[in-house]
Amino acid sequence: MWNGRSSTIENKFKVDSSNQEIQLVRGRLAFYGSTQQKVAIRFGQARCHSFSQDFIAAILHQIVVSAIYCRNSRDANGARLLCLGSMVFGSQASVEKNNYDTVMEQFLEQSASVFAGSAMLSNQLLEAVKTANSLMHQLNNSLYNLRPGDKAWNSSISYDFDPTAWVYVADIQGRKYYIDHTGLQWREDTSGRPAGIHLTDAGDAQRMLHYCELRGMLESDYVFGIDIYSCKVEGVSCFFAGSSSNRFKKPPGCVPGKCSQIYIEDNGNWISIA
Repeated sequence: MWNGRSSTIENKFKVDSSNQEIQLVRGRLAFYGSTQQKVAIRFGQARCHSFSQDFIAAILHQIVVSAIYCRNSRDANGARLLCLGSMVFGSQASVEKNNYDTVMEQFLEQSASVFAGSAMLSNQLLEAVKTANSLMHQLNNSLYNLRPGDKAWNSSISYDFDPTAWVYVADIQGRKYYIDHTGLQWREDTSGRPAGIHLTDAGDAQRMLHYCELRGMLESDYVFGIDIYSCKVEGVSCFFAGSSSNRFKKPPGCVPGKCSQIYIEDNGNWISIA
C-alpha cells in the first residue's frame, strides 16, 4: 500500500470529471498545526496512527461511494459513519467527535441530493465529496487515534494496525512464558493468558471492538491486519508484533509470519479476533 514516502496531498477524494467517479488519491494528508502541537515528537519519533490514514481512507471511501450511488441506504450509511467515528474518536463524547457528527449529518444530506430522478447533479456531487474530505481530515487528526512512536517502526507498518502494547505468550516445556513490546526476552507468565498475541492496551481493545462491528456492516470484508514477524529468542521460536511502541529494532533473521491467535480483553475475557 501507500507509504510515508508518498507526496503530501490536500485531499483524499476527488471526482473524475470524465465519468463522475469518486477516486481515492495517493499521498499523505498533512496534520493540522494544532495536532502537531498536541502530539509533540522528539528526534527519531513520528506521529503514529493506531488505524492508519490509508486504512481509514479506504473504509470511508467505500461508505462515501455507497452513500452517494446507493441512494436508499441513508440509515445504513449513517450507522457506518457513526461506527467509524467511534472506532477513530473513541466512545466518549468529545468536541472532536461532536464536530465529526455534525459534518457527517451534512454529508448524508448532500449525498441524498446528488441525483434528481436518474440525472446526476455535478455541483451537488462536488459538494458532497468536499464534505467527505472534511470528514477525512477530522478522522486523520483524531488525537484518540494518534500517539508519538518510533519513526522506523511506523514507516514499516504502513496499512496495518499499530498496537499500543502487545504480549506474545508461548508454551515452553509445559510452562507459559511471554515477550512483549518492551523487549525480546522470555519471562515467566502467570496471568493465565492463552498462547498467542495479546493486545494489552484497553484503548486498542475498544478500537478493535468498534472495528469488528463496522466490518460486519460493510459490503466487502476488510482483512484485519497486524504486522507479525517470527524469529528465535534464546533458541526458541516466537512471534512478535510490529508496533511503533516497540523498544527494540527488528532482530537479524526475523521473517514475516502469521499468528492465528490474536486476542483482546473484554470484561475479563480474552476474545480471539484473528
